[in-house]
Amino acid sequence: MTWLEMKREIERQARMDLDSDVDLTSIEFWLNMALDEMDAYHPWWFLEDEYEVTLVADTRLYAFPTTNSAGAASVMTAIDVDSMRTLKKNIAHEWPVNIDHQNVNWTDSGETSAGPNIWTTVGKQIALGRPPTSDFVTNHEKLFFRGWKLFPTYAVADNSSEVAVPANYHPVVIQGALKHAWGERGVDQEAMIAERGFLRNLEIMVGRCLPVRGRTKNITAPTIWRLPRRNRSRRVSV
Repeated sequence: MTWLEMKREIERQARMDLDSDVDLTSIEFWLNMALDEMDAYHPWWFLEDEYEVTLVADTRLYAFPTTNSAGAASVMTAIDVDSMRTLKKNIAHEWPVNIDHQNVNWTDSGETSAGPNIWTTVGKQIALGRPPTSDFVTNHEKLFFRGWKLFPTYAVADNSSEVAVPANYHPVVIQGALKHAWGERGVDQEAMIAERGFLRNLEIMVGRCLPVRGRTKNITAPTIWRLPRRNRSRRVSV
């Protein structure tokens, strides 16, 4: 579906008027809200991308990588590749809480180690455990990161653009927008039905990108995520 087609579907199901400026603004807002909620629910495989960071000698801190005019919501792995692209090595990640006690000075460039040994995040920046030397940068110009980009915010100018969700999940976005449409118009029962369907379909989407009995159903999906187990309620006879 294009952005316009998705808006037309909200117009039809919510019985609104897309030619009205007020309705158009509301419909676009609800659809963007649904995309934001989908984005926050799970790191989706279809938003994975590769980010490049150009190394600078004696520099530890780098701006968070961007691509396609959208910032990386999070970073999954960092890969060091030599200039001939013959050597690939994962760089270990450390959570900031685990290295705070080391009192690392992230602006210090006095170390003479060859290249980065670990990476983490400091504020809105990527930080390397040790700065690369000039000799290292000569043969390792960039680090490559795998991560997730953000959904763009769609507007009228994007009417002909395909929404950045696989086509078979477009109805889920529409369902998420409808729960806002009905909720803001006071139709509580319809809003509740749409919300339940939206959350249930998000669970199904997650389940389809997880390993199933030892094999991966979608090989491009990250396999480190799991839905929390639900405790089944049991009736106790008194």
